[in-house]
Amino acid sequence: MITQFHTNIDCMKRFMQSISGLVINPMKGDLVRVYNDSECEINMLVVGRTWTFTNGANPVLICELSIPSGFENIPHFEKAIKSMGFNR
Repeated sequence: MITQFHTNIDCMKRFMQSISGLVINPMKGDLVRVYNDSECEINMLVVGRTWTFTNGANPVLICELSIPSGFENIPHFEKAIKSMGFNR
């Protein structure tokens, strides 16, 4: 089983490719670490899960990620991400 991650938050889309392909099974409501270095860690909330199958086998879990709790809305989250030096 492979997991793929998707998000509708533009400034975070670049991280989805690097975490997709993991063999994990996050549940709705879990936090997934999308970025980590010695200075910061970015986690996103699993808000949806869908299973797909290729040729009737090889299950792929597709997880939709959104802003974690503590942020009012997407612009507030994007502002925090940009203040850490991440630009589009």
